[in-house]
Amino acid sequence: MYDFYTIHTNSNVDSSTTQGNNYTTFLFNTIENIVQVSVVFFSFHGNVSTSNICYLCVDELVSPYNYLTGTPASNTAATYNPSSAGLAEHPIGIFEVKSGRTVYQQNDYSTQTQFPEPIGSLDRLRIRLRNADGDLIDLIDQNVYITFRFTCAKKTS
Repeated sequence: MYDFYTIHTNSNVDSSTTQGNNYTTFLFNTIENIVQVSVVFFSFHGNVSTSNICYLCVDELVSPYNYLTGTPASNTAATYNPSSAGLAEHPIGIFEVKSGRTVYQQNDYSTQTQFPEPIGSLDRLRIRLRNADGDLIDLIDQNVYITFRFTCAKKTS
């Protein structure tokens, strides 16, 4: 049995100290036992002249099932280890930065991410929008809107 939660976030939590490419939003009620998350809606206005890709990274939602590939650091190492690209290693989704406002809706493609061990408790989301190099992307405006759909396993008694 599962519970489903739809969480709407935006970067306007505290416009005096928050940048849209790097912000933390707090949930009013803690959600528990998260086994899957997907992005339902994502809207941002990135600078396409500086990056054509956006990795949506959420510190609390890192899954070993989402990872980047790349060129090994050496001929003997089979790991992708560039300096800052590792910051985007486990993105929830990858989005094309479009001219004007980029808008993603759940029917565009699947962004479902599963977690092998349920996330026990979640009370905040630390959101980072990163470019292909792992750096924070440049935004034309700081208004970022994201809707997540969480699937939570019900506790058995």
